[in-house]
Amino acid sequence: MKKIVVGFSKSRKKFPVASWLIRLYQCTTFSHTYIKLLVKPRFPSNKILHASEGLVQNMSETQFDKKHIPVDEYLIEIPDVIVYDKLTNSRKSLYHALTSMMHETAGADYSMLQNIGILYVDIMRKVFKKRVKNPWQKGWNCSEFVASVLSMMYEEFKDLDPNTVTPKEVHEILEKLDKDPEYKITKYSRENQDG
Repeated sequence: MKKIVVGFSKSRKKFPVASWLIRLYQCTTFSHTYIKLLVKPRFPSNKILHASEGLVQNMSETQFDKKHIPVDEYLIEIPDVIVYDKLTNSRKSLYHALTSMMHETAGADYSMLQNIGILYVDIMRKVFKKRVKNPWQKGWNCSEFVASVLSMMYEEFKDLDPNTVTPKEVHEILEKLDKDPEYKITKYSRENQDG
């Protein structure tokens, strides 16, 4: 059975203003979310896929760790099922459909404005009791990318608005699913890099 890791991190920058603001706003110890493909020992380090710094990126864990401090990670077993892959119009394993989606999204634009739009939507909802859409929907942010991947496996992610989902919401859902033995989700320890 194939596995992936969904992780949550904060910035290693000397003055990570954006990371501080996101953590303060969410009341969390993390500001970012990512997906890790467990490719060791085939490669020297695992592969990280995430939306940050202008793009949806595909990078080594070695390079990722130079910029990010992992805070929390969940190991997810991908069921051995065949699904219809909309990207390739073919049937394939769920794992291959997931990695196909991640591959095809790599290089897409990141949307900093979308993050500002999340704040706007929350203010309108909480302060003015108005339901509005995020005015900046072009591009990807980290939680939209991760939630889109997870929505291919879990109903709990399908109802989320991809343009307003936050790392905190992704974490809360995974934390809830981790408590249910039906789901093959467990806390992941970096000491056990090969899953």
